[in-house]
Parts: sequence; C-alpha cells; structure tokens
Amino acid sequence: MIPHATTTIRVERPTPAIEDERDPYEPVKVPAGLPIAEGVRAVIGVPSGRADRIGGNRQHVEYTLTADPVELTANDIVVDESSGERYKVDWVITRPGIPGTGLEHVTGGLLRA
Repeated sequence: MIPHATTTIRVERPTPAIEDERDPYEPVKVPAGLPIAEGVRAVIGVPSGRADRIGGNRQHVEYTLTADPVELTANDIVVDESSGERYKVDWVITRPGIPGTGLEHVTGGLLRA
C-alpha cells in the first residue's frame, strides 16, 4: 500500500491489444477495454517528456504511476477516476516493499492517450 494517494484509478485491458506497429506520428488510439480493477489508490506523478524531430515534430510525454498492488501489464489502460484522463501503460514494475510493512506497490510509465 502506498502511504499517500492523490487519486484513484481504474485499470482496463484493451481488446484487441493496442498495436505498437502504428505510425509514430499518429496519436495513440485507446479502445474500450475489459475492466480489471477500479478504485485503486494511486499517484500519477509529474510528467517528463521529449520532442522527437525525425521527419517532423512529435512530443513524447510520460507520467509516472505509483499505485497500491494491482494486476497491471504493458498496454493496459489506466483511467484517472478523478479527472477522467486515460493513459496507456508503457512499462510496469511490481515493488515488493519491506516484508511486514505493507508497502508493496506497483510503479509504471504512462503515456497520455
């Protein structure tokens, strides 16, 4: 469990899976997905980003997610239940915490969809 949460999230699993072979200049399109979890305490952190200038301009903005333990994999969709913003999960790591402390959590990278 994370010590402090600023929002709650819903996790959805897209069906069919999001294609990573898309044109890099097209926006990420997120289909509706199967619900995996909702009401999960979380923090969606300050974004970091970069601009790719290969054949044009493209912004890549990534947010950091820290959440209570939840089933989460790359390409899942995270919905901020406070704002309604949707994010595609780029990567995820399960953090076991110190045994007996209850500080287990997941950390992941989110791309705004």
